[in-house]
Amino acid sequence: SIRTQNSSKIKSYNLNHKIILARNVKIELMFALTHIYCARKINPKADSLFLYGSVFPDIPVLGIVDWDLMKEKTLEFSNFIIGKNILTGFAKGLTVHEDPYGIDRFVHGNEGYAFVKGEELHKELKAYFPKEIIPIAAHSFIEFAVEMRMAEKFPELAKEIVKVRSEGNKYLNQIAGIFSSFFNLDSEKSLKTIKEFNKILVYDVSTKQKSVDFYVGLLKKLRSSDIPRIEVQKLTELSLSVTSDYFSFLEETIAKCKRDFEGKYEILY
Repeated sequence: SIRTQNSSKIKSYNLNHKIILARNVKIELMFALTHIYCARKINPKADSLFLYGSVFPDIPVLGIVDWDLMKEKTLEFSNFIIGKNILTGFAKGLTVHEDPYGIDRFVHGNEGYAFVKGEELHKELKAYFPKEIIPIAAHSFIEFAVEMRMAEKFPELAKEIVKVRSEGNKYLNQIAGIFSSFFNLDSEKSLKTIKEFNKILVYDVSTKQKSVDFYVGLLKKLRSSDIPRIEVQKLTELSLSVTSDYFSFLEETIAKCKRDFEGKYEILY
């Protein structure tokens, strides 16, 4: 998931004789390939609409709703949808992403995998982010490294996410309508934002060069920092070096999620 929370005012930082434009942003990442892998492992019966639901709680990356609000309301949003229309699969998928049962609770937060591993990057990030943002920016690089590793280990995920996006586009109007209704948003703005969200779901991380190119472009798109490409590459390499245990972490986390769903909230079945 790619999380940013922008302030309205852009700040200029002069660090190490470099002028860096940066927003006061909150960035939290667990990318789409990793999410759909986890969602399918949690629910082997998952179809593409369920998998689309599993990535949708990252929609705040585009500023349409607040991150904390989405986190707080994901389960309620799911219950709001279930049984009412053809989006039940989408609604069920939402729950494997966020609190109280989803995968993100083990990744984010001060004790989450990405934050703990991200401590290795703090020193290198001082030149590019304000102090209060460094832990979150480091966490972003860690999750991106995990995404690169997942793409390498499971190349079939690249085709899977295309199918997932197609399913999201198929039900675009219905999803936008119920999303805007639940969160009391402008319907046209919701539709436009979800279209943009679907565009950024598919990206090429099949090689390190393409991965770095994508991440540089993403940082610019989100206007979170103007880190030179060479530095993004170095930080990516460092992130890869500290995430060799990523797969055991994911498997343990998936097992915990499955146990939490059993007998408590039979949304998967």
